[in-house]
Amino acid sequence: MMRMPCVPLRRAAGLVLIAGLATSFMSPAAQRESIYAVQQVLQGLTRDPRAWIGRAVLVRGTAVQPPIGCTPGQWCSVALFKTQRPRSGPALLLEPGPSDPLVARLRHVPLVDQMLPGPQRVRLSTPAVYRLLFQAVPGVSCGPSPCVNALLVDPAI
Repeated sequence: MMRMPCVPLRRAAGLVLIAGLATSFMSPAAQRESIYAVQQVLQGLTRDPRAWIGRAVLVRGTAVQPPIGCTPGQWCSVALFKTQRPRSGPALLLEPGPSDPLVARLRHVPLVDQMLPGPQRVRLSTPAVYRLLFQAVPGVSCGPSPCVNALLVDPAI
């Protein structure tokens, strides 16, 4: 009985996995996702912060950095304001959030890296849409409600 090499089978399985990942990133469901304005998110967080915990949503706003020094290669504080008249009114303070470890590894694989979206880059002073994840700050409360952080998903630092 002759044994068939399993290398082609592994390659085929790898290609199927890559095609599945690429398809999931380009799915029509992701294209129909609602985009919230900063003001809508702030109002929702004020009304019912618990409803936002664990949610990942798209938010349109203008990112602005406070006028303090920032070391290259490290995260700097970023505030997300409404798109009209940035730096006026309330803002969402952004923190670096989680990256998918599998996607981060696959971005270093030749050819596969071209099919995957890049990490989110903060475009200062330019209106843009960002994927944010809202998480409760552990061990801290803001009055009767939990304090909620807005994390930039898959940030490019």
